[in-house]
Amino acid sequence: VGHEKAIQYLNLVTKNFLHEGGVFHGAIDVYGKEWSYGATEEERTGVFCCEPRRCGMHTFRQSVFLGDCALQPKQVGAILQ
Repeated sequence: VGHEKAIQYLNLVTKNFLHEGGVFHGAIDVYGKEWSYGATEEERTGVFCCEPRRCGMHTFRQSVFLGDCALQPKQVGAILQ
């Protein structure tokens, strides 16, 4: 989750006391890039990429393997365009 204390506290409560896993932000790693999204006021989708586990807006906690990508890198790029 983000670095704001209120969000981190909410995450602590939902994770430790309610046993519901916490509040989290999801991203997906495809061909060595972590793809995610965020709010934007511009005429854009908000989709962006960064180095895996290095997003400055969030604190990394856990990875879950979802399988290998069946598409070639060019096909993935075309989808993200």
